[in-house]
Amino acid sequence: MSAAIDPLVGAEQVATFFKAVMLKQPNLNISEAVVNYQPGLIGSAHGRVIAVVATQITMPRISNIWAIRNPEKLRLWHNELPEGDDHVLPIA
Repeated sequence: MSAAIDPLVGAEQVATFFKAVMLKQPNLNISEAVVNYQPGLIGSAHGRVIAVVATQITMPRISNIWAIRNPEKLRLWHNELPEGDDHVLPIA
């Protein structure tokens, strides 16, 4: 997964970025998850978590998206987590 250097603003920029990421990593698996008590995504490849996407919902839309790729911050996600549980991921 790549990183955006500058913040992406608007649905079109975000969609274009995520589409490019998916095209560059055809082995990337995306799973839905609850991250920080909000809808989120887990990106994995070859059985390893390589990214967690956390969202902030301001009804009726997603107002912020954080993609975390730092291996230190993803340590929790490398362990097998109970399915259906909420997981809190420090973003700072």
